[in-house]
Amino acid sequence: MCGLSAIVEFEPGNQLIHDLLAMHERIPHRGPDGEGFTVVDANWRATSARTVAKLPTSAGANLRLGMAFRWLQIQDPGEAAAQPMASPDGMIWLMFNGEVYNFQEIRQELGQLGHRFASVSDTEVILAAYRQWGCGCFSRLNGMWAMVLLDLRDRKIIISRDRFGIKPLFYYRGKNRLVIGSEVKQLLAAGAPAIANRAAISRFIRNLRPETSEETFFKDIFVQPAATFAEISLEGGAEISFQTYWRLDPPAVAMLPLEKACTKLDELLTRSALEHVVAQAPLGHLISGGLDSSLLAALTASNYSRRRERGLGISMVLATRLNGYDESTYIDQVVTALKFQSVKAEFSSVWLKANIDRITKVQEEPVAGMAVAGQFLVYETAARHGARVVLDGQGADEIFAGYPRHQHTVLKDYARRVSPLSLLRELTSLWRHDAKFFGDLWRLRIVPRVAHGLGRSKSLPSRDFLRPEANEAFSNRKSQALQDFQSTALREELLNDILAGNLRPVLAMTDRNSMAHSIEARVPYVDRRIVEFAFQLPDSYKVGGGKRKRILRLIAERYLPQAIVSRVDRIGFGAPIERWLMTDFRAELTALPDDDVFTSSTLVDPLRLRHYIDGFLAGRHNDSGTIWRLYAIAVWARVYAVRGV
Repeated sequence: MCGLSAIVEFEPGNQLIHDLLAMHERIPHRGPDGEGFTVVDANWRATSARTVAKLPTSAGANLRLGMAFRWLQIQDPGEAAAQPMASPDGMIWLMFNGEVYNFQEIRQELGQLGHRFASVSDTEVILAAYRQWGCGCFSRLNGMWAMVLLDLRDRKIIISRDRFGIKPLFYYRGKNRLVIGSEVKQLLAAGAPAIANRAAISRFIRNLRPETSEETFFKDIFVQPAATFAEISLEGGAEISFQTYWRLDPPAVAMLPLEKACTKLDELLTRSALEHVVAQAPLGHLISGGLDSSLLAALTASNYSRRRERGLGISMVLATRLNGYDESTYIDQVVTALKFQSVKAEFSSVWLKANIDRITKVQEEPVAGMAVAGQFLVYETAARHGARVVLDGQGADEIFAGYPRHQHTVLKDYARRVSPLSLLRELTSLWRHDAKFFGDLWRLRIVPRVAHGLGRSKSLPSRDFLRPEANEAFSNRKSQALQDFQSTALREELLNDILAGNLRPVLAMTDRNSMAHSIEARVPYVDRRIVEFAFQLPDSYKVGGGKRKRILRLIAERYLPQAIVSRVDRIGFGAPIERWLMTDFRAELTALPDDDVFTSSTLVDPLRLRHYIDGFLAGRHNDSGTIWRLYAIAVWARVYAVRGV
């Protein structure tokens, strides 16, 4: 796990070394164990250095490309695994951030084709795979990665990103240069302007992500699309053209009996989980007390018992235990059953207020909610207890239908398709398993809509502080990748969750929070084999019998206490944000309309904004989500000195 910096100069310039080092200096947390550099001069000769002091700074205006690498040692700490790594003939160079979990299989195949290896690293295997198969190598890799390949034979660089976008790669295309980095702050350090992406800000206020998963909150700074690569000529200034090397094409649903499907998925999950705990560095687990993280810990528990070690579980709890937010009981049951060491991080409004600038600096965008802040605290705690690799349960909800909205989708689909027996059967099972669902449905969905229609809504106030320009920036265009997909409503929703919706920002949040503390986060659920298998299963294996993530619960019965398996509530780093905003953040909210970010904005009317905030503080409405997001925008704009909101 590492940090990458790269600059390509399409015309001679004299700022490359200066800007490359500025980028490199912004991300020491991504690689505290080592560094490396490669520069290419106007004659296409590459020179490498292991330290800044040995860089050929005298080259000046003759440099055409620079690469800088931060090293977090996880697998092979030997010098032979150091990066940027060169091919034996010195014509191909690689910087790689991530892990390839099937590299041993690929290494064996390459060995039979005549390749020889000096290290036991996956980096060297990727380099050999590219020499053997070119860009066709990416489809053979199983893992998470962002990489920059320099091919001096054809005078090009290739950038590639894993199938699901677990590892980040940002880029900025200036007039005469291309800047590439693992974090946005690197691009800003190299001269990219800190100008707001106004459309993204407008959508964020409405609790929506940017319109495409390639956008950031900064204008003209983009994320490379997942599952793509691009070949970029070093001699021309052409636009970057991304090519897709993998697509999630859901096959026809296979009528595999539920018991056999459980056995197959159990095997896939166990294999993935055990692959993800292979490391030469201390391991930890995020354990929330929920199903997903607990099952991962259970699947790897034998790994610790064989080595006569105790697994390390890191959890978040509120400093003041509150009903509806306290998961301590469930956490304790999991760690006791698995014989793990347990560490709890206490989350409070005081801590949040003191650390919101740090969290925003790490996230490089307005902090969307308490889950972001709570996860930051957990990873900080994990680092304090020595963990360098942490298994995280992200992705299971998006793959196996874990959100209440997935339950709603299935019920509506039964009604739409006029399947009264299926609808009745599911409602009956739901009543037995989760009677609270109906109360929440009435309170959170039906009553607000009726009240809004009658003009008596307290919970859905009009955001009249948004100027007309904010509405013009807003659209709800559906991703083209999903428009042609014909399937059940649930399968379409899950496909959207994985390819264009919830999964991408969740993975981005996890990478930023973990790497801020020099930790490699691994997400075993987000595995090609598991995702592809999940889409072969009928909807009823995911949402059925009154249960969400039904098949995961059946597997978990083999490993976990029943109280964990049967949990239906969702907390997930939850906190009483409405109460905190009303009390601890009251002064900040009162001052918010006078903040420069809003007084100079053409998206927000500060006078109407004051009325909206006063209404919240006086209890006339309870739209705490919008209030928090407005506050988060102000913090982000200040931390990054953003212009043009």
